[in-house]
Amino acid sequence: MGKIPLPLFILLGGALSAPGPQERDPELHQTTYRVINVHAHWDLPNAAAVKAQLEVMDRAGIGAEVNLDVGRSDASLPDWIELQKKHPGRFVLFAKFTLRDFARIQEPGFFDDLVRELERSAKMGIQGVKVWKDLGMYIRDGSGALLKADDPRLDPFWTKCGELGLPVLLHAADPKEYWYPLTYNSLHYGYRAESDQHYHHPEMPAGRS
Repeated sequence: MGKIPLPLFILLGGALSAPGPQERDPELHQTTYRVINVHAHWDLPNAAAVKAQLEVMDRAGIGAEVNLDVGRSDASLPDWIELQKKHPGRFVLFAKFTLRDFARIQEPGFFDDLVRELERSAKMGIQGVKVWKDLGMYIRDGSGALLKADDPRLDPFWTKCGELGLPVLLHAADPKEYWYPLTYNSLHYGYRAESDQHYHHPEMPAGRS
């Protein structure tokens, strides 16, 4: 069997049609493959900001991006859906679940409500799910224990993602360097202060080398 050419990026969960001819920066590397940036943060839905982002993508030769900052049925999702219709095939919408989505974790029926919210958002048009590192590092249940990604109470949520055909991008913890003293060799040097390193905070889960 001959060698099969692979794209630079692979996005599970659905194909995207290639856009028309693009004006690319001649100094950038050129490729005949469809390039998809699967990790992008587009913040709030804004027509002018989206237009500017698409112009940057065109110059860089990026066909589409996965926006990991989309709200859900009660947030910014409707606005993102409308913007996506105006620019078909250019960006994919992943609903992001963070610490604030688990604020009611102590209330009865919370985990069932989480699944129902996922279903509502899927009907509106989300194409995937992003779970922030709050899960496993910050979110605690009624007993004060950290909620982990493999907690059985979350099984219905993950199962529903599969049933709905929604790929999940999970930000699991931080690099091990976050649990050691900050030096100029640290990968995040200049990004955070020494006092923000996790070993300064006993409430954080212990890092493993």
